[in-house]
Amino acid sequence: VLDEADRILDMGFRDQLVRILDYLPTQRQTLLFSATQTKDVKHLATLSINRKTVEYVGVHDQDEVATPDQLKQSYVVVPVEHKLNCVYSFLKTHLKCKTIVFMASCSQVRHAWDLFCRLRPGLSVLAMHGKLSQTKRMQVYDKFSNTPHSVMFSTDVASRGLDFPDVDWVL
Repeated sequence: VLDEADRILDMGFRDQLVRILDYLPTQRQTLLFSATQTKDVKHLATLSINRKTVEYVGVHDQDEVATPDQLKQSYVVVPVEHKLNCVYSFLKTHLKCKTIVFMASCSQVRHAWDLFCRLRPGLSVLAMHGKLSQTKRMQVYDKFSNTPHSVMFSTDVASRGLDFPDVDWVL
């Protein structure tokens, strides 16, 4: 079983996965799970799965588009030195909302959380990242899920398999 095969490949472990597959017996059951079907994931599947017994399950295969109609996507290009100011301004104008702000690293999340706790933007400020214990992550999950007006700074740890109810904005 390979879960999050796309992330494993994104992190540069393609060659290692191919070598592992070479050691596996030819008679086996292979399961690959991925929220995204990239070319690399499809290539890995062709290397590891017996084509005669392939079963592909797709969630949005029958949909014309994978993005829900009610989801609005937009972007703003902001110089790196102004990003936290921009996030602060956004939060101050969306105080009655629930927002997740994704960041690249644990240290960025900790820095933003510390800064925004000191700035007191007028809503609950939370942080979730991989260096927190599982117990602490569950506490943050519960608090964010049950607090109607809050912001959670997070690494991609919150983007994998967690369902947060009533989120208004994802930055």
